[in-house]
Amino acid sequence: MVRSDETDILTGKEAQRVLGEILESERRSRSLTYPAHTGARGFFYEKPKFVAFDNSSNDCWVEEFKTEIGARKWCRGLLSTDEVNELEKGIMRDRQRSREFRKECRDIARQLNGRASGGDSDGVAYFVDKPIIVSFTEDELSDWTNRFSDEEKVLGAYFSDNRIVPADFVILQRDNRIDAEQMPLNCLSFYSQLASVMKTLADDPIRAKSHSVRVMDNDSSTNFTLAEVGSPHFENFLHALEYSRRQLLSKAGVSFSELDCPKGYVSNILLNKGSFPVLSGKGLSEVDSLPPYVKFDENGEFSIEMEFHDGFAYDTNPHGLGFYDRVALYYPTIEECDRYMQKCIRDYTGRDEITPFDVALKYGQASRMRCPDYRYEEAKKALVERTTDPSARAFSPEQIKTLELAANSGGYYDSPNGKDFFYDVLYCNSESELKNIPDAWKADTKAELRELARGEVRDMSVGLHR
Repeated sequence: MVRSDETDILTGKEAQRVLGEILESERRSRSLTYPAHTGARGFFYEKPKFVAFDNSSNDCWVEEFKTEIGARKWCRGLLSTDEVNELEKGIMRDRQRSREFRKECRDIARQLNGRASGGDSDGVAYFVDKPIIVSFTEDELSDWTNRFSDEEKVLGAYFSDNRIVPADFVILQRDNRIDAEQMPLNCLSFYSQLASVMKTLADDPIRAKSHSVRVMDNDSSTNFTLAEVGSPHFENFLHALEYSRRQLLSKAGVSFSELDCPKGYVSNILLNKGSFPVLSGKGLSEVDSLPPYVKFDENGEFSIEMEFHDGFAYDTNPHGLGFYDRVALYYPTIEECDRYMQKCIRDYTGRDEITPFDVALKYGQASRMRCPDYRYEEAKKALVERTTDPSARAFSPEQIKTLELAANSGGYYDSPNGKDFFYDVLYCNSESELKNIPDAWKADTKAELRELARGEVRDMSVGLHR
């Protein structure tokens, strides 16, 4: 039963419906053949198994498998039933190993948390699912703290908040165990190699899917949170690497070159409690408090490093577990600042040239990262106007700016998949205003939103003719 053709495979409820009709056709035909849906094949999940079927020759084979990948390979004719069963045994072993790996992650983070500061630290551990081979230089190997071999299988890094006594560690896989060694003071090649690998993964969605990063933020010695992070979040890891490298080398009095930093303006600024009026609006119940690492001093101030863009800034603090555990500043774009606002900014900063950083100093309001309601509503308005305009073949430049600003403010900067998700949700929230609009117009808008998520701007001459 091995085939080489690539006919579409049905999945989900559609597959379940088609299989039911195929089986019913056998009953009605009163024979051993299944005349309905000739050639159909597919699978669906019916707890706790995947049901797969193949009616290529009207004899409808039906099999049950433990995994989706097994069901899909059987439907494609790539593997027989026995071969799938063998494959799934290996998959189940890998899943068991993955569960054991997560437990080892928790154990190593607990140990490091205690060693770093007596068990009272908000350290963060970053793990990759597959080891990365890192070579250490002769200078790094000669450091007094070194306990590395020439090459090591690196699983990640642990960054402690204890900046008085550096307590950062490299997490290693050695044979069948996980080890942790303190980072050498002169470890530029380690940071450079690891940062390079992460950037490569971030730019390669296919590899990134099979090589995820797991982040463990330890708020206490007993309470742990394990979160899987996709490619939009790799920046967290890169920022953590660069932040820790700078701290270690500067404290050691070692001169060092700057690694490739974020594209935006980065500055260490002081925020006070007056900077944090909670953004009001629908759907804020999960993000209406600040991340736990924001701790004001006796003067009501908190020092934070942020990357500034036109209209928004986000913190580059390595503690966050995702978009919503970052602090964001929201303020008008430079284009939105009228003359009066520009004068207020100049008076406040004493500088003639206005940058996004200057606008933020005067008008920035902070919260956990989330697209402000007023920007979200403006994006919905732009989407509806484009869809309902009989003469529109594409979004106007102004509408594109509005959409992109809303997506970026929500944390989906430089993330095609993230922006695609944001625009899908935005469209769904706008559907009530598009009830009487032709389906072709709506489909054209959705297609252009997918293009915008990938950074493609449509040529006005090729849009839908209305």
